[in-house]
Amino acid sequence: FVARPDGNIDVFDTFFYGKIASIPIRDPIVGPLRVAKDALGNQFLFGVTTTGLVTVQLPAIPNPFPIRASTRGP
Repeated sequence: FVARPDGNIDVFDTFFYGKIASIPIRDPIVGPLRVAKDALGNQFLFGVTTTGLVTVQLPAIPNPFPIRASTRGP
């Protein structure tokens, strides 16, 4: 996840380094950005803006890139 100054948050695949999605929010993130799961498995994004803390429940984001092959044996 990468916060942009125009108020969007880009979602990247960290293995293939490709952009997967962009999530619009009202205020740009100017401080730390964190993503965490709650007890039910829902993902939430937390970020600091000039007006305070923003919390966003993230939707399911499908990854169009192929799954990398496991290098471990069975």
